Order: sequence, then structure tokens, then C-alpha cells
Amino acid sequence: MNKVARLLASVPTFGLAAALGGCLASAQGVERPAVAPATPPDLAQTGRAGPATYDPAVWFKNDFWGREWPDGFTVDKDITLAVRTEPEIGAPKSVSCLLRRGATYHPWNTKRVKADRLRFVTFSRIRTYQLTRDYSSELPRWPKGEEVKVTLKAGDRWSAVGPGAEGFFLMRIGTEVYQGYQDIFDASTEVAGEPAARPEDDDHEWLQLRCANGMTGWIFYADVKDAPGFSRTKECGFGCAEDRKPARRGSSRSSSDANR
Repeated sequence: MNKVARLLASVPTFGLAAALGGCLASAQGVERPAVAPATPPDLAQTGRAGPATYDPAVWFKNDFWGREWPDGFTVDKDITLAVRTEPEIGAPKSVSCLLRRGATYHPWNTKRVKADRLRFVTFSRIRTYQLTRDYSSELPRWPKGEEVKVTLKAGDRWSAVGPGAEGFFLMRIGTEVYQGYQDIFDASTEVAGEPAARPEDDDHEWLQLRCANGMTGWIFYADVKDAPGFSRTKECGFGCAEDRKPARRGSSRSSSDANR
């Protein structure tokens, strides 16, 4: 199995929310710096402050939670949580959502994914880079994974648009999205002039679920990951997560007691 196949095997297949079109086998369709970059959006558009719908010019939507070991959480006790009706920072938390003790919400907990109709969504802040030297590589096109020879010139632009898994992330050139590898950062500078940052530094993760009381809503992962009553998921191996089993009441007799 080659390197790309191994990487793809470690990541579930997910559909892109944005429609992709066209083909790119060279620098055709590449973002060019002939036009000055747009003025940075107001904070209310970026999700950092105020009521916000994720502006597609600022954020890229992926229908998964990325990284080699995805985020997740487990409920430590029965808890009723106020959640949103939409995955928007500024949306009111108007839904009363009951979560049961031991429930684990993680992309790898397939039983709960099916039972509670879980939907994992990530909005990643789009970061644009400009190449400082020529760059050429075989890149898998997302989401199908077919490899495409991509040749770029110094001065061409590309965008980091989402997390991936071990050794790769999601990048966009023109209208096409690829699995990009970390070496392209070494050949690029960020257009905004900020130090290069990994795409996941600006990821907003959302979970849509059917609550134990029958309600449906959206949980912003940042609201629960360090909150009382919740703990990080302890995976049962790579690709495996499950609900926490109830602790046994009482303890069995020790072997020495049993032999008395």
C-alpha cells in the first residue's frame, strides 16, 4: 500500500459541502496576485465576535472533524445543555438538550453516530499563501483521492481550507481541493504577512445531534471540551470510540478472599 493509500485509509470518506468544478493539471486556474487582496472582513463576519453566519469567503465548510485523532467528548453525568438551532456563533442557545451519562460523541463511535444521527461539521478559516518558488507535486484530489500532477509557479497563490490527518491537510487551488502536504508551507508565505499556521488553529467544530429528550440541536465543541460535566474521549484504539461503560457497583472479592 503506498503512502497516499495509507493516509486515505486512516481518514473516513467525507463529502465536501462546497460544489467543486473544473480540472487542474498545471497552473491553469491558479489564484494570481494581479488583483490586490480584498480588505479583511469585519469581525462580525469571521465568527470571532457578534452574531455571525460563516461567510464562505472567509470560512470553508467540511462535513467532518479532522486530524489523525479527531476531537470528541464524553458526558460525565446526566446534564441538560442549552444548544443552538443552527451552527452559528451568534445564534441563541434556545434548545434544551438532555445528554446522558456515559454518552460519547466522537466520529469513531459508530453506534452513537447512527443512534443519535450525529453530524460533524468543521468551519475552517481560509488562509491564503503565495509561493516563493516553483512547486510541483502529485496531489490527491479531494474527496475521491485520484492523484493529479499539480505544477505551480513562484507567485501563484493557494489556500489552506481544512484539517486532514497524519502529514496532510486540505488545500484549494482555484476551485479544486486537494490533500496538501506540509512541504508546500516551506515554499510559501502567508499573504497576510502573518507567520504560517496550521489550518486547525482556526477551526470551529460543530456537532448536530438528536438529544436524549428528543430535541435536535447543534453543539459548538469549544463550549464543552473543557466544561464541567464533560471529559475528552478516551479512544479504544485507532478508529475506535464507544460509550463509557457504567462502573460496577461494589468490587469482587480478591482471590485470597475467594480461597478462604
